[in-house]
Amino acid sequence: MSLKKHLSRLREQDLQEEYSCLNALQRTQWSINRQLLEVMRNIWEQGQEWGGLPAREDIPLPPYPFDKDRKEMTEEEKEVFRAWSRRRSTIYSENNRSVSKRIQVERTLQVAEHFAKYDRFYYVWQNDFRSRKYASSTFLSPQSADWSKSLMQFTRGVAINNWDDARWLCIQGANLYGNDKVSLDDRERWAWDYVDEAKRIVDDPYTNNQWVMADKPFQFLAWCYEIVAMTRHGWGYMSHLPCSADGSCNGLQHLSAILRDERGGAATNLIPAELPQDIYTEVAEETTRKVTADGHELAQKCLQFGIDRKLAKRPVMIVPYSGTRHACRAYIEEAIQDKIKNGAENIFGDDLFEVSNYLSCHIWDSIAGVIVSARKV
Repeated sequence: MSLKKHLSRLREQDLQEEYSCLNALQRTQWSINRQLLEVMRNIWEQGQEWGGLPAREDIPLPPYPFDKDRKEMTEEEKEVFRAWSRRRSTIYSENNRSVSKRIQVERTLQVAEHFAKYDRFYYVWQNDFRSRKYASSTFLSPQSADWSKSLMQFTRGVAINNWDDARWLCIQGANLYGNDKVSLDDRERWAWDYVDEAKRIVDDPYTNNQWVMADKPFQFLAWCYEIVAMTRHGWGYMSHLPCSADGSCNGLQHLSAILRDERGGAATNLIPAELPQDIYTEVAEETTRKVTADGHELAQKCLQFGIDRKLAKRPVMIVPYSGTRHACRAYIEEAIQDKIKNGAENIFGDDLFEVSNYLSCHIWDSIAGVIVSARKV
């Protein structure tokens, strides 16, 4: 359909609910969390790669290993040269990605420092082609990276007057830390048990940097400040911290609901359950079973490296958006690189194409087994 026809059809529809939703978002007042801004700026200036912040300097490229031309090399030397070339290419690509992240961090901090002068500011919001709502702003945004989201808070606070009010603040903390695969009651208990640790973190977040272990470290640090302030103030504390509620792979939720797919619906939390279901973990576990039964030479290496939800997450997410095997392989390679960067042993060498291509076959088949109806669509 052409854009002209699409706009003509939209003019014939009643879009009052859409307008009301967008205007409600646009009336929302935001302000800068100055405590997080100070901590993040200090960490960034010190060159600490905490909480997903990129390195401030390029990784040095390995020097050329020979003093001769490639034409003069023996076969053994040529193999060393190829390994050097692959390593150099990997580091070069990593440096390119790091440069864009550095620019993003610095620009985000600059924008936050500018708006910290004001007691409130607003965003312009718009629909994308799927009618999802997005703030039409770059860098600092409620929908950006963890460290960017942590810099933002609501201008208008809401009082925490009782245990039920505090419960949802506690659940937010457990979710941000990564303790989100247990019941809501267990999450609440975990958060209360963590308060003493949160007090130590707030007193000195640089020395007591356990918060960097959280799934969303900077937002979790913001939560630590909030829960400590609430406990020290007592009931009536005005909380400004955004507490989010997210769907479970929304695209697959919609397809599973439309198709009445019970397995897909259960995997995306459309069917009541005591514990939250995790479709990414389910696909990772199914992939592990397939790889375990496979006799391929890469199978044991993949099992040793670990097939976890992070390897499966992005391939699963792209299914409702016509994702391809090519994209699946590329996302798996990125996930492997991230895991190695975060400390996992690289048992595959510098060239990750073969292993990512191998895993993409099994993950792709596992997705089809877990979300049958949605995959057919």
